[in-house]
Amino acid sequence: MYEVTKEIKWCMGHRLTHGYPNRCKNLHGHNYKVFVTLKTTLLNEVGMVVDFGDIKRLVEKWIMNNWDHATLVDPTDTNLLFFLEVEKQAHFLIEDDCNTTAEWMSKFLFHKVRDLLREAGINNVDVSKIKVYETDSSYATYTESTICSCGDK
Repeated sequence: MYEVTKEIKWCMGHRLTHGYPNRCKNLHGHNYKVFVTLKTTLLNEVGMVVDFGDIKRLVEKWIMNNWDHATLVDPTDTNLLFFLEVEKQAHFLIEDDCNTTAEWMSKFLFHKVRDLLREAGINNVDVSKIKVYETDSSYATYTESTICSCGDK
């Protein structure tokens, strides 16, 4: 199995709701970075998993158009959503009724990157893992694995 990883950085705001008791319940922002790791068993015609420039073009473009300098909002946070809409502030409304955590972001990006690859016609490569750094020392990772039960043979 071959893997390549591309780092992408952006700035975004959010706050934690759903009864979260600590300081992050207040609106704040982070300088996020994500490590996108792609995998394949077969290299392409030039000996690559995928060109790093293609990863940047697809994933960084999506992040810059949707998340950079925006506020990530959970749909139950109606007061924040109202303010952002009235003030015409950039925001990204998540579909899930959950907190806008690095864990949520890593799973969302895992599936978004997979979709972006397919839309670009890159079908022999898959997402291995997504690692979202909220700070330099704190990150969440999402990966999917197939669990098989092996017989006694």
